[in-house]
Amino acid sequence: KKVRFWDIRSGSTEPTREILLNGKVTGLDLSRDANYLAVCSRDDRLAVVDLRTNSVLVNLAAEGFHVGCDWTRISYSPDGEYIAAGAGDGSVYVWDVSSSSLHSTLNNGHTAAVYAVAWHPGGASILSVDRAKRCTVWSDF
Repeated sequence: KKVRFWDIRSGSTEPTREILLNGKVTGLDLSRDANYLAVCSRDDRLAVVDLRTNSVLVNLAAEGFHVGCDWTRISYSPDGEYIAAGAGDGSVYVWDVSSSSLHSTLNNGHTAAVYAVAWHPGGASILSVDRAKRCTVWSDF
């Protein structure tokens, strides 16, 4: 339920900062500019944390989105405008970060829980992998 930060330069074993969330943390992804951290948790939400202010900027959720496992790979788009996450029902959800809204739901590519998603470096497609070891490349979203 916490994201903890350490300053390795200090030599301390105690975290320097903590962010409390409502559910067990299942996945993290750092934006390309390293200013924002996307956090997926078992309360079926994604939080966008501003690392400069140590605060949650946005909580992203959608009807039908349920985290499918205790470890999941979420992913920022290369331009940082979107975050993609897989769900327990085999769908992939894509949120628009700036508007805090669901951009699209990608269905019919999986029959098992999606464990990991990743954006193509050019941003033109999303790759997802499910529990049944099926990989899907999405280009229309």
